[in-house]
Formats: sequence, structure tokens, C-alpha cells
Amino acid sequence: MILLGSMGNPWGGPRTASSEGAALPQGDGAELVLGRCIICHSMDAPSLPRQDHGAWTEAVDRMIRWGAPLLPEEREIIIRYLVVHFGAVR
Repeated sequence: MILLGSMGNPWGGPRTASSEGAALPQGDGAELVLGRCIICHSMDAPSLPRQDHGAWTEAVDRMIRWGAPLLPEEREIIIRYLVVHFGAVR
């Protein structure tokens, strides 16, 4: 059994953190993800699933239907960020 804590930082590189303590890999869209997504739920990187582009698109569109305050251009940035940093592992 491998514990995440024993692996160090599995995403590597610097992190972006909010005042709520969520930490995500830095990159284009990280601050937007924190600003829009943390309104309703935790964005703790180890708890985020690994999904392909289609699954992340469905998830983001579902959040928009449920009231996430995203502009169309923000939607694309968030999806791209999630795919780059939390895309399906092959």
C-alpha cells in the first residue's frame, strides 16, 4: 500500500494556494479554478480525479448548470487547466 503522504508532491512543481488552504499546481488557469470552483467545494489536488478531456468538460458543464459563475472563455481555461494537470493517466 502506498500512501500519498509518502510520495511527496506527486504533481511536482510549485503550488497555488487560496486563503481556504486549497493547493493546486501552478499554471494558466489555477487562480481561476480556485476563484470559481472553491465557492462550492474543496479543490484539494489529491482529491481531484484523473479524467480525460470529455469527462472534465462534462464535469465543468454540470457545475455551470448548477450555477457556477463562469463566462464561456473562463470555461475553456478551466477545462484546459484540469486536463493538463488532472488528465487521465495512460
